[in-house]
Amino acid sequence: MVPFQLEILALVAVLIGFTVNTYIVVIVILTKQVSGSKAAGFSTRLPASPAIDGNRF
Repeated sequence: MVPFQLEILALVAVLIGFTVNTYIVVIVILTKQVSGSKAAGFSTRLPASPAIDGNRF
């Protein structure tokens, strides 16, 4: 009976971790879309800043 309970606990933990990970990924994607739609130049400026910093140093 105990290994069966441990197996159920492991499955519940995996499901909770999966849902939390997908929730975080969805939030990150939505915030990136919102920031990209608010300011179109914001997403285009970000890849240019490491090149500028690389040229400085």
